[in-house]
This record gives sequence, structure tokens and C-alpha cells, in this order.
Amino acid sequence: MGGILETERHLVVYYGQGFLLKGLALQLQERYEEAISCVQEYAELGWFKFRDELAEMEIEKFRGWAKANHYTLNLLMGRTELLSEYVNHLANNPPEILAGMFTIMETANRFGLSVDDVLERFSKDIACFQDYEDPFSLTRHLHFRYHIAIYQLHKGRIAEGIAETLRCLALASRMKEQEKFQSCVAMFWKYRHSASDQQINDFQNILEGRKK
Repeated sequence: MGGILETERHLVVYYGQGFLLKGLALQLQERYEEAISCVQEYAELGWFKFRDELAEMEIEKFRGWAKANHYTLNLLMGRTELLSEYVNHLANNPPEILAGMFTIMETANRFGLSVDDVLERFSKDIACFQDYEDPFSLTRHLHFRYHIAIYQLHKGRIAEGIAETLRCLALASRMKEQEKFQSCVAMFWKYRHSASDQQINDFQNILEGRKK
């Protein structure tokens, strides 16, 4: 029996996803150059044979993901001159803002950038991050809160930094993310003498809730 292999989804999806997931794994290991090579593999899949309308839609999705991930990896590698271009890209692609802000805050902390203007530009979107409930978005939200807490503390905005630390701590507790939970506890403890009575009370309540 000849012909095309029958699968639930077009073969282009399986091919693209393989490189997408490999690239994400390499990114987590900070092997950015190798991750970029993976991005290039799914950036342009128009060479696939037997394409139908559904396949073309999938190819376009991978093209969009490749563009976003290319920005992400280059920023994390220190190509900070791409930041304003990436911010404009996010403004034109609102569903990417959560993941993008995580990248931007991590980049800002790593390379000592000031991104106050970016935080202001996307302030309404950031206020909606708490509405996300799917696992991927929750994880990105957690990492965003962690990095913005560090950012505010390094900027000397201690009250805001502590507030963000508590938001991250509460989210980590809810998600049972032990590593981030412990990091936030340590961060709060470092700045505890600058915390307000309400912040100390909130901290204790989160810890008590964790024990239940």
C-alpha cells in the first residue's frame, strides 16, 4: 500500500513540534546557539509536500512562534538592541505578551536594563496576568513575578519589590512550586526589616496556608 502516511495531524506539525520542544529544552539549559538552530528548522516549513489548507495554517503558526522565539533567544544572549523591536512585536501580537514580559524581565535583570517604560506600556495587560489558569501561562506568570520582584528590588523600590515577592510567593504556594517558593521566602527574609506590618502579615498568612 503506497500513498501518504495517515496521522491525526499533518506531518508538518509533528516535524515542527519536535524542533520546537527541543529548542525550548535547550533554552532552559541556556544553550542558546543550539536553540536558535532548532528555531531555524521550524521557521520556514513551506518545503513540505502534500500541503493542504490546514497544513498552511500550521506552517504559519510555526513561522510566528519562530519569530517570537528568535527574539527571545537573541535577547537572552545579550542582543539588547532588539528590545524596542520586540516590544513593538508584542504590541502587535497581544497573546504573546505574557511570555514576552517574562523574557524582557529576565533580560533586564541579566544585563542591567531599565524597562520601566515597557512595564508602563503593558501595565493593563500585566494586570490581567492573574486571570490565566492554564499550566503554561501560570508558569510564565510565576517566572515573570519572580523577575519583576528582583527588578524592583535592584532598582531600590523596596516596597514594590516586596509586594511583587509576595505575589510570586502566593502563586508559587498555589502551584506547589517548591524551588520558587523557597527563593521568594529567602528574598522576603532578606528585606523583612523594610516590610510593612501588612506585608509581614501577608507573608505569615501565606506560610500558614502552605502548612495546611
